[in-house]
Amino acid sequence: MIRSPRFIRPHRILIRNKVAELDGVAKYQTTTVNHVCVDASYGMKQLQKGIQPTGDLLVIVDMNDLVAFEGAKKRIYKEPREFEKLENTESHFTLRPDVDLIVYKGHEYTVNSIVEVNPVNDEPDFLEIIANE
Repeated sequence: MIRSPRFIRPHRILIRNKVAELDGVAKYQTTTVNHVCVDASYGMKQLQKGIQPTGDLLVIVDMNDLVAFEGAKKRIYKEPREFEKLENTESHFTLRPDVDLIVYKGHEYTVNSIVEVNPVNDEPDFLEIIANE
């Protein structure tokens, strides 16, 4: 499939997958994802004193040009159900609402929803992720 131009996807995010919890402390696996489009002003509220940001973040990932890694190791996206079944998650990452985190410009956001956009075939062409602080 044809990928979208990288110049419209100039951002980098970190995805922190919760992989375990020990004594009430969550353990995370971090994945760096390059070439995404991020809108940090997504979701504005109109108030009497003007427009206020809601703290929402919109991230669009082109699945035809997915560049995800940790160190020198490439990581592959798995849907949440498939990710949960994996014995070893070191070569994979996922996005689960209310579980996983996105780090963008030093701010940590909790994933709220993921929409797979596939206008042509069964495989997703894009992931639209909404997260909030």
